[in-house]
Amino acid sequence: MQHAIRSERIVTEQGCFDGIVVVDNGKITGFYQPGQAEITIDARGKVVLPGVIDTHTHIRFPGHPEREDFSTGSAAAAAGGITTILEMPISTPGVRTAAIVRDRMQAARDASIIDVAFYAGGGHGAREQFQAMADAGVVAFKIFLHRPQSGREHEFEGLYTIDDGALLDDLRLLKQTQRVICFHAECDPILEFERKRLESQGRTDYGSHSEAHPVIAEVEAVSRVILFAQETGATVSIKHVTSAPAAQLIKEAKLRGVHIYAETCPHYLFFSNNDLKRYGPYAKINPPLRSTGERDALWEYVLDGTIDYIGTDHAPFTREEKERGRENIFLAPSGIPGFETELPLLLTAVHDGRLSIEQLARLTATNQARIFGIADRKGSIAVGKDADLVIIDPDKAWQLDHKTMVTKSKDIALIYDGIQVYGSVQTTIARGQIVFEHGIVKGQPGRGEVVVPAL
Repeated sequence: MQHAIRSERIVTEQGCFDGIVVVDNGKITGFYQPGQAEITIDARGKVVLPGVIDTHTHIRFPGHPEREDFSTGSAAAAAGGITTILEMPISTPGVRTAAIVRDRMQAARDASIIDVAFYAGGGHGAREQFQAMADAGVVAFKIFLHRPQSGREHEFEGLYTIDDGALLDDLRLLKQTQRVICFHAECDPILEFERKRLESQGRTDYGSHSEAHPVIAEVEAVSRVILFAQETGATVSIKHVTSAPAAQLIKEAKLRGVHIYAETCPHYLFFSNNDLKRYGPYAKINPPLRSTGERDALWEYVLDGTIDYIGTDHAPFTREEKERGRENIFLAPSGIPGFETELPLLLTAVHDGRLSIEQLARLTATNQARIFGIADRKGSIAVGKDADLVIIDPDKAWQLDHKTMVTKSKDIALIYDGIQVYGSVQTTIARGQIVFEHGIVKGQPGRGEVVVPAL
């Protein structure tokens, strides 16, 4: 299908362009000046961005289809301007073998309306399958540095390592796969000590979740990852950075030549632990929401480039699961949906002058494609790339409301209700096809492709 998309603000790596993007057979084939092509999509007054690449997605299929599946999850992603998701390996079963990788890839091909790439578990329990999973086409590995929440061990098989000797040796092996090694960086002994301390005090209030995951647990784990990356030469990335001290360590490591990247998430930039105390289990996330001071300080590292990319950490659960934490916060699972709120929140930061539209494109698409090895076809509006585009109305003022969301987990997205935002997704185009337009999901399940890195 051919399109000629006209806008005065087409955001490319070289800056904003006033003209026409020509799309044919799913690819961007050229740029024209106004008047040089017949317009099929008139986006004048709108902004055309590269489709968002979400680096931090949890679909939960096949083990927990009641939370989300590839059909509903990809539809919600499309509604949020996301055209490629990078699916995390937390699942039932945990992604720890090449056979499991291939099964999940096929599930995505069968049901997703947008493109999907995959992580594999990089924990010590998956050591024998590292290369086989890389050969199957994963874009990265994920390692948790702490043990799973009680009752969820089956979802984390092959995903975590809490022994430093094993971790150091595994990094040497993972380096050979030429994939990025991503970390949930919290120190297990600190988390366990704090949990037992609070338990002995009978603390189950909402604020105790933050106390059980102090900033120092993140800082210690990040410092250890940096040391091990420096020792092994592995390329690493810290997922969902929440604090300025952790970001400062990453900044300094980059200056020393350590191959390290950093991700944060919208909830760490727009919410705080005050929201945890208000919404309780519906604002319970790991790592937790931090103080307003930490939140504001983290923005400085977004703006100076220390934070390389932003991912949603879309983490669907049922309302029943979240309600378990109503009286005891530790009984609720951690995570909130994020597909449909990332762009509105970040566009509001653009509207407020905190972020430029070019920075937004780099943080949500261009840097992701480069870091995860898919820039040959994704991440920017350029000739030869996949026609993954999102058309934005940058000035539309509206309020977030969980009831209007597409995700199957919308009932737990209460934290967003009533937030005034500026900027909305009008049209999402994935490989040249309109998959979302003016509030309606138009993409059909099964049209998504699996994306593998070009190494």
